[in-house]
Amino acid sequence: MRGAEADATNAGDIISTSPAFHITFLGAGGGPNEDNVMGLLVKSSATKWTKGSVLAVDAGTHLAGIIRILEEHLPTTNFRETSQPDSTNPIVLSSGPFANLELPCQSAGANGAYMIRDLIATYLITHSHLDHISGLIINTAALNDPKNPKRVAALPSAIDAMKDHIFNDIIWPNLSDENGGAGLVTFIRLEESEKTPLEDKGRRTYVELCDGLSVNCWSVSHGQCRKRHTQNGIDAGARETITSNPLTRRASRFASSSKKAEQPHPNDYVDHGEKFRAYNSAAYFLRDHFTGKEALIFGDVEPDSLSLWPRTARVWKEAATKVVRGTLAGILIECSFPNSQVDERLYGHLNPHHLMIELHVLASSVQSLQLPEDMPDRTKRRKRTGDQYGLPSASGIGPVLAGLRIIITHVKNTLEDGLAVEDTILAQLRDLEKKAQLGVVFAMSKAGTSIWL
Repeated sequence: MRGAEADATNAGDIISTSPAFHITFLGAGGGPNEDNVMGLLVKSSATKWTKGSVLAVDAGTHLAGIIRILEEHLPTTNFRETSQPDSTNPIVLSSGPFANLELPCQSAGANGAYMIRDLIATYLITHSHLDHISGLIINTAALNDPKNPKRVAALPSAIDAMKDHIFNDIIWPNLSDENGGAGLVTFIRLEESEKTPLEDKGRRTYVELCDGLSVNCWSVSHGQCRKRHTQNGIDAGARETITSNPLTRRASRFASSSKKAEQPHPNDYVDHGEKFRAYNSAAYFLRDHFTGKEALIFGDVEPDSLSLWPRTARVWKEAATKVVRGTLAGILIECSFPNSQVDERLYGHLNPHHLMIELHVLASSVQSLQLPEDMPDRTKRRKRTGDQYGLPSASGIGPVLAGLRIIITHVKNTLEDGLAVEDTILAQLRDLEKKAQLGVVFAMSKAGTSIWL
């Protein structure tokens, strides 16, 4: 690991020696600023900026973020005195996140429209909260080709939410190609990885979403939803009892009905007559076709230790196999609040000490895979001393994640004077890493910048 990586503050300061992914942050925050919420552009480093070469991952900030970057890096040539740019005489950007991009138009706005209409193949949405889809919704007004509708890929629950509550001719026109809509958007319902059959030799199924990139989808939990609703076409209608506070710990539960049709979904809880359900978000493994490298990108996610339906450990187990094989290029994961935010006010998000606990789960899974099969303690937990947050000491695991890049996203701006909350969170994470010595390299995402993993 190079020293520059260890000292990097912003994610843009970290560049892999042989990168597989070019990731641009159009927005990197979690609000409340509406001009800086989650929106990424991901491209294989091996592909050029060509039609269908770009994947948008979430789109809270989208076209506005693209235009800001273009305005900063477009040349200042007066085109009234020279020939107008076009497809045969394009402008070529020489700097910035879109360096080497060929643009057919003069203005940032027109070139932004070109990028979302032509270059972006698919919008990959982690969940349907507004800070992850608002840009996509508003920007559909720029789409104009029903013969080639823009693809939106997500878990079925996220697509159902967008169909029912956004593209419903009330909140927004139905521009989809379902239910008699205008046909400018088409949905791709991704199956969760554990529900799909394995390919030959036990490999996971990946779905190609743009030139050079495929995705493998896992669901994770992001807080709780009180409203009764259906998920994937199944309405969990059983009555249940909960024996502990759902905000602070996993709850025990039982169904009061013996009818098969009324058996509870594992994600349903009732407290004082009110139904709770863990809210679905997603974690995506993106695979680069040219190098075989993968990037793990999380939507909003809560700690398994606080979840009504803890599911992140499955993702870490899958990620561990890629760490051992040397194919995991990096992880993009939220850390919305500093450690001063108490558990009851995390609202389905992470803070530094909970993120470090999650990374310890990953490290433990890696360590387990690295141990010889015949060791008797391969599946046993080791007793470890911990710090005030319950984190194991440095002697517990060791630097099994040495050099793994962890890019922090979705920080919520406090709108207060003093030290920026991003700096506080990054300092807390690095302090915890010094104690844990897992070997990870933390950096903070920043809107308007790119990283290469």
